[in-house]
Amino acid sequence: MHPKIIQTVVDMLQDRGYEIEEGECIMGKKNNGTLKVYHCDNPKIGIKHINEIIEDMDTNIITSGIFVYSGIVSSFAKQLLSDNSKTLQYFHEDELSFNITHHSFVPEHRIVSQETKKEIMEKYKVSEKQLPWIHNSDPVVKYHGGCIGDLFRIVRNTKDGLSVNYRLCV
Repeated sequence: MHPKIIQTVVDMLQDRGYEIEEGECIMGKKNNGTLKVYHCDNPKIGIKHINEIIEDMDTNIITSGIFVYSGIVSSFAKQLLSDNSKTLQYFHEDELSFNITHHSFVPEHRIVSQETKKEIMEKYKVSEKQLPWIHNSDPVVKYHGGCIGDLFRIVRNTKDGLSVNYRLCV
């Protein structure tokens, strides 16, 4: 992998709260498990490649993975990736060539805890259906590892000061 991509992946894992271990591959450890970064630079990525990753995760007891690829993913492999989206996230190298959270137009995004989410919904007397949305395909949501149902706290600098908004990942 290109050094810029490696740096973006390391930044992403640190922002998610992982302790980074670099060696032959990038690994992250957090209180709730282990994450491993997989890379494939084949021009065509098929089911075989994805099954190898899933098998490695099962044998080495890896709770989640990030798959970085540079080629084209077959439709069957994409389906297999989406079937395993709870444990395996995937990014094309182009998505990681720069850290989007360092861009001046991207406000600070953070996933709030489930307790905080309940407190916010009670405070404003709203249900999940009434909250504004952010799609799980949003690049910042993918960067932070957001899942459907997560609540994001978005802080923007405005001319009047800080503006805090909340969006539900859908």
